[in-house]
Amino acid sequence: MTYIAPPPLALPVRRPAPDRGLVTDLDPDVLPRQAVPAGRPGPPLRTLSTDPGWAERLIAEYTQPGDLVVNLDGITALAAAAGRLGRRSINIAATEAHLNALCRLRESALPGTRRAIMRVGFVRPEKVAAILTEDMSRVTDRATLVVASTRRADPADRTGLLPAIRAVLRPSGYLATVRVPATPATHTAAQAADPHAPMPRGSVIVVALRNQLPVVEPPTSG
Repeated sequence: MTYIAPPPLALPVRRPAPDRGLVTDLDPDVLPRQAVPAGRPGPPLRTLSTDPGWAERLIAEYTQPGDLVVNLDGITALAAAAGRLGRRSINIAATEAHLNALCRLRESALPGTRRAIMRVGFVRPEKVAAILTEDMSRVTDRATLVVASTRRADPADRTGLLPAIRAVLRPSGYLATVRVPATPATHTAAQAADPHAPMPRGSVIVVALRNQLPVVEPPTSG
């Protein structure tokens, strides 16, 4: 009997992925969305704490299995929770090191047959709004939950981002903003890349409905 050696294991990505194509091959048929019975009220809008397990609670309350979650700032705890709970996710990294951390997380957290539900890509911060809108315009699926963090900048202060988020959300979708204190002295870069590390003390999550977001960018003064 001839022995056939198994193929070598795929190594984590070491170079940033292209800016484009982040969304187009995220096939909803890989993990069909679970329908919500008509007439069921949606979860309440409120401010949530970031106690341990916050990512699982947020996803479980505001999405259904098979829903699409857009992780704008590549929060590792959120990426891991989405995979564990059977949600498809798009996770955006702003640096090569962050991209590598997300790729390693995908390799370790999900079996090979389920890794397709977790998309990881590198997008320069100033291009997130344009690329998100362009890529999502090519597919019929829309996100149920978009999550952003103020660690990089408040979503309202990023040019074009709030209208882009509105464009990619379902009509009944939500934006959850993780508001991190301006000077999280106890939260290191290593902790930020650890999906099990707690958020900085004083962080809160503010949830808003899609229809509360602006449709177009407000005119700039001057």
